[in-house]
Amino acid sequence: MVRLVVGAICILVAINLAKADTFGKFTITDFLEAEQTACMATNIYHEARNESEIGQRAVAFVVLNRVNSPDYPSTVCDVVYEAETRPHWKTGKPVPRRNRCQFSWFCDGKSDVIREKDKYDKAFDIARDVMRSYGEVFDPTDGSTYYHANYVNPNWKHLKRVVRIDTHIFYREK
Repeated sequence: MVRLVVGAICILVAINLAKADTFGKFTITDFLEAEQTACMATNIYHEARNESEIGQRAVAFVVLNRVNSPDYPSTVCDVVYEAETRPHWKTGKPVPRRNRCQFSWFCDGKSDVIREKDKYDKAFDIARDVMRSYGEVFDPTDGSTYYHANYVNPNWKHLKRVVRIDTHIFYREK
C-alpha cells in the first residue's frame, strides 16, 4: 500500500516536473529522482513533520548517510523501507513485521496515509534540497546513521551519541 501511494506521488511529481520544463523533455532519470525524493519526503513527513526545519533536515541526512554506507541499501527508497518481513497470512507476499523496521512509522500498524498536505509539501522541498546538496553542505548530524526519539531508551552502547535536535537524539558508529 505504501509503495502504491509513493508511486502515485511520484507520478504527480513527474507530471509537475514535466510541465515546468520549458522544453517538454522528461527523462527516466527525472522520474527516478522524483521517486527517491518522494520516499525521502514520506520518511521526513512521518518521522519529523512537527519538528523544526533543521530537525527534518537531520532525518534526511541520516537516510543519506546510510545510503552512502556499505552497511545499508544503496538507494533512499530501499533505506526507508528496509524491514524484517514475514509472509502475509492471506497472500503469502512479504509484509513488514510489526516494529521490525528501520523507521518505526513503516511497521507500527498505523495508517501511513499522508493527511497534512502542507507538511508533506514542506518535507518534499526539504528532501529535494538535502538530496541535491548532500556532501556540499553542513551535516547537522555529523555523519549519524541512527537516531531515536528522546522518549525511548535503546541500548546502543556500541554507538557514539552525536547531537540532540528537537525530539531526536542522533548517533554514529564509534
